[in-house]
Formats: sequence, C-alpha cells, structure tokens
Amino acid sequence: MTAYELHIWGPVAGLPSFDPDCLVALLYLQFSSQTSNHATNYVVIPSSNPLLSPDYRLPFIRDADSGHVIASGIYQVLRHFKSFVYDLDQHLDQPSLGASSTAVASYVNQHLVVLSSYIQRVHVVNYRSLFRPAVARLAPGLPWQYLVPVWLLTAAKDRIAHVHDVDAELDKAINDQKKQKSASGDQFAGINFFFMKPGSQVPKPNQDIPDSIIEQVKKRTAGGATEYTAVIKMLNLATDAYAHLEQQFSKPGHDEDNGNDEERQGNSPSTDDSSSSSSSSSLLYIFGNRASVADLFLIAHLAIESQLDYDVPFLNDLLAARFPILLAYVGRHVSLLSNIGRQREIRFGPVDDKDVYSLRNYVRWKTG
Repeated sequence: MTAYELHIWGPVAGLPSFDPDCLVALLYLQFSSQTSNHATNYVVIPSSNPLLSPDYRLPFIRDADSGHVIASGIYQVLRHFKSFVYDLDQHLDQPSLGASSTAVASYVNQHLVVLSSYIQRVHVVNYRSLFRPAVARLAPGLPWQYLVPVWLLTAAKDRIAHVHDVDAELDKAINDQKKQKSASGDQFAGINFFFMKPGSQVPKPNQDIPDSIIEQVKKRTAGGATEYTAVIKMLNLATDAYAHLEQQFSKPGHDEDNGNDEERQGNSPSTDDSSSSSSSSSLLYIFGNRASVADLFLIAHLAIESQLDYDVPFLNDLLAARFPILLAYVGRHVSLLSNIGRQREIRFGPVDDKDVYSLRNYVRWKTG
C-alpha cells in the first residue's frame, strides 16, 4: 500500500494548523477515517514550508517513497482524497443537495476567506500579538522567522484588497522606507498594514451590528482611520455572510433524515437536545447529521475567525451577539479540531531536516 505525506502549516493556540485550507484537509481525513481505512495511509507533516511544493502552496500531498508531490492546494488535495480515501459527499444522493453543497463551499471560500485572512493576519493588533509570534515559532531561525510571517501578511493583503480600498503604491513605498531605516540601524516599527486610497470614505456600520461592538473596535484600533475603516467593512461583510450561512440550516431538504443517521457515520459529537429550540439549530451539519465538504470549509473558517484568543475578537463578538446558530455549530466541532493528532485515526510525523526552509528552496521560488 502506497504511503503518503500530507504537508500542512503548523499549529496555533490549540488548533492543529493556523491555515483554514489545512484544517479542511485534516477534517476530511478525520471524518473519512471513521468509514474508510485508507485514511491510515497518510502521515501528517506540519512542515509549514510551501516552498517544497511545485506551486508553493500548502496543503500538499507527497508520495512518501518517491518524494513526488501529487496534489497541491486544497482543491487538488480534496480531489485526491475523494478518489483514494472516501467520497465525503456520497450521502448527498439528490442532485440538488450536491449542488447546494458545492454552492455553500464556494460561498465560504469567496467571503469567509476574506474574514479569516483579515482578523488573523492583517489586523494590526492580532497580527502582532498572536499570528506573527506563532508563525515565527514554526520557522527554523533567522531570516525565516522574520520573512515567513511577512510573506503570509502580504498574501493576505492581496487576498482582501478588493474589499478594502488599498493604495498599493503608497503602502509599498512606506514599507520600503521602513525596511531601509531598519537596515541602517533605526528602530523598525513593523511593516505597514493598510493605506486607503484618496477619497475613500469610512463605511456606515450595518444596522444589525451592536453598538457595543463598534465601541470596542474604536477603543482597540491601533492603525487609526485606516484600520477602523477596514474593521467596519469586515463587520459589514460578516453580517451579510453569516446571515446567509445561517439560512442554510433551515432550507427545505436539509433535515435530520438526510442520508444515513449519525451512528452510521460514527464521527458526530454529542449534542444537548435541550439546548436546541428548533430543528435547524439542532442539526449537526448543514445537510443533516452527516458532514459534507461544505461543512469542512465552514468549520475551518469559523474556527479561525472565532476560536482563537485574539486581542480584538470582533468576529466572535458578532457571532455571539447575532448568530447563535453558527456559534453553536462551530462550538460543537472545535473540540474535534483540537483533538486531531491526539487520536489514533490521524498520524502525525516529525518534520525532516530536508523539509525545513533552505536557501536552495528560497532561490528556486524567487527565480522560478
């Protein structure tokens, strides 16, 4: 039997990975392991090194014998799992449910990826207090402890630029200036996060956002008007996105009798029925009592957005105030994420010396 390595970004604050795509891959293996023994053919390697992949992405799957990368990026990884491990969506036997699952997963990747990227990697306070130190601990010394968090921050800014009016030229110019001061021995205050384009207006908060959250954002804003504007935009986006996602739990056909029951899947955490006042809020997953790929994406992103110990947890505050179904949903499953690696179904392996960051891989990336 062929052995495979699943390479991922490493852990942060109780989660087995700080990256939502890597969490999706881990969840797929975890859920599949209850039904298929093929999941045991994979060893998880928290290399935190995308430079090992031909297209510089994590997660990726590598043949343990040949060393060849056979799937890179979450979509290739999921296609591989579907073909060689287990089809997690096979219980969605109605064409409309299969299409709905694909639509929900696409919606999460279009909207929640912006929220996850911002609150974890771009928000000034959260980046400095949680994300940068966590990623630096995963990097093998200098210069990687400095470079890797900056790479991820830059990529996150590019990912959300369409939501916020970023003046990219000004942003780059100021960062270059700061780097020059740092090289000359001046104190380096850290790279810049956002500069708004001239004429950009501070948006009006959505009326469903509690005033208490807005006040907390004002008190904890470290980046001035630029950061305050970005947080309000993220809260507005989150309010619309979370409302849309909560509606998925009460759509016709998304009932508890869909597919097989939870005992046949054997991977659902227990719930307290007395705490659920409606069938939609008591459903374990979006399409009933069995997880689909859409659930994996939603659980992963909500965990990043609400379950980490951020200094400014504005998305968790919003979920707690306005979206109890989503908050209860991620709360039911976050323990599953936290326990991945402690259970025998998912095997973690050590990071080999050849898999850490190296000047050779860095040059290949920069010149490729």
